[in-house]
Amino acid sequence: MKIPKIKKERIHITYCCDDNYYSKLKISVLSLVTNSNHSITIKLISDNISSAHLSELKKIINIFKKGKTKHTLTVYKASLFLKKIPKNLINDDFFVIKDRPDHKISSSALIRLILPYIFNKKFIYLDADTIVNNDLWSLYNTNLSDFSIGAVISIGPLIAMHDKKHKVFFEYLKNDCFKNSYYFNSGVLLINPIK
Repeated sequence: MKIPKIKKERIHITYCCDDNYYSKLKISVLSLVTNSNHSITIKLISDNISSAHLSELKKIINIFKKGKTKHTLTVYKASLFLKKIPKNLINDDFFVIKDRPDHKISSSALIRLILPYIFNKKFIYLDADTIVNNDLWSLYNTNLSDFSIGAVISIGPLIAMHDKKHKVFFEYLKNDCFKNSYYFNSGVLLINPIK
């Protein structure tokens, strides 16, 4: 079996997670580093992750290096990112959609959308429950031109709109402000910095 050549370029990956999803994050990071032929810079955004879990993540990252790959992990405090959001949009740990107080988005879900303003290098955002099956270089190397975010359309809502078995979700979509819009999969995003 031929061993793939290790590339010198780094892939930048960002997660937003806390101790509640650590078991999923650990598996995602393991799948990421075991399937990569590139060095990876992992940025973890969290206010609540234990030092024991961070130590375990660092061990996983160091154990599964291939050849000359060098993986790094840096932790950023989520609260620092939240300070960049206007106060009138925050209600406890949720963001309230303007003119729709019944629609709330968790702060951890919305942080990923302000990241293009914060980080100065292109990166891939991964949800903590994402399993990586291949090297992410081709995704990372995708040219987004002047677009800030690269995403794929989520087919789940489209299926639900045509499948009456999902009646509750169908009714939500039919009556929701997004009924004429496309949803996208926000669990895997390619993000360009905004300068």
